[in-house]
Amino acid sequence: VAKAVSGGAFSFRRGVDDMLAVLEKRKVPLLVFSAGIADVLHQAFKQRLGSFSNLSIVSNEMDFSAEGVISGFKNKTIHIMNKGAVALRGTPHYHKIAGRDNVLLLGDSLGDLRMADGLSERNVTLTVGFLNDKIEERREQYLAEFDVVIEGDGPMTDVNNLILRQILDQ
Repeated sequence: VAKAVSGGAFSFRRGVDDMLAVLEKRKVPLLVFSAGIADVLHQAFKQRLGSFSNLSIVSNEMDFSAEGVISGFKNKTIHIMNKGAVALRGTPHYHKIAGRDNVLLLGDSLGDLRMADGLSERNVTLTVGFLNDKIEERREQYLAEFDVVIEGDGPMTDVNNLILRQILDQ
């Protein structure tokens, strides 16, 4: 997995490293929900951005045989319909967010808006939508549903300046 990630063309949005550093400094837990493969995500973060003590990846973990061959996946499968806080109950990740009443939710589909569902303590949820394709077709709906919309490969500048620094530095 490490070799495949190191040879891949994956990159994070400009400014993600700044956002992660601010959140780690303020001891804000960061949970990355993905219907993808956790092993790949762990390597992508580690190789491209480094390690962050507050970062947890909630995704599909590969299970390997003694010979190093993928034999399946561990735990419950994470998919578009269950990637959210409700799936955290009873897991080691839940204690990291229990009792927190503010959520910064970032997602690239309208279904991601439900990721904070199940957090009974939440008071404020700020949402950031990444509109990556069919921009003209989907812009109006994203603007209606998300608080902030970043189009294409736009940087995290709006999140970092407008939200993180304004809120966390108070």
